[in-house]
Amino acid sequence: MTEKEVHWSEKTAEKLIKLFPKNRSFVCAGGITPSGTVHIGNFRDIITSDIISRILREKKFNGKLLFFWDDYDRLRKVPSNIPESFSEHIGMSISDIPDPYKCHKFYAEHFKKEFEEAIPELGIKPKFISQKEEYGKNKYLEEIKTALKKRKEIAKILSEFYSRLV
Repeated sequence: MTEKEVHWSEKTAEKLIKLFPKNRSFVCAGGITPSGTVHIGNFRDIITSDIISRILREKKFNGKLLFFWDDYDRLRKVPSNIPESFSEHIGMSISDIPDPYKCHKFYAEHFKKEFEEAIPELGIKPKFISQKEEYGKNKYLEEIKTALKKRKEIAKILSEFYSRLV
């Protein structure tokens, strides 16, 4: 790269630092639903956040990397590498469905563990957070109450963004 060219990750880190000049710590986060084998398309989510958190650390900031498992989500379709008989579980939380390979307690856990065991080989060390566990501990209770109280205001804001996309 020439002096004029700056990598997108550098630009993003610099933008964060300028937007929040008093911050010394930043949280970069990604997340997916482990509804099947984690694939390269899913990988973009974690690598993007990891790159930015690394740049922030290089600049002497605390760049923390979180990765959220949306393991409270429902099974919407049966992936091609899963027995078709699992269609009986469509609509259930992927953390309440048995592991199709019978090596983990639940469906979601199987795919989470595959990924969590492979990712350190790439030098990526996120803190993994299970949404099912967070919901079970009522971590989002106050935010949910606030969102319900402000649902009309939220709907108005969302509709403004939606109208820009159409």
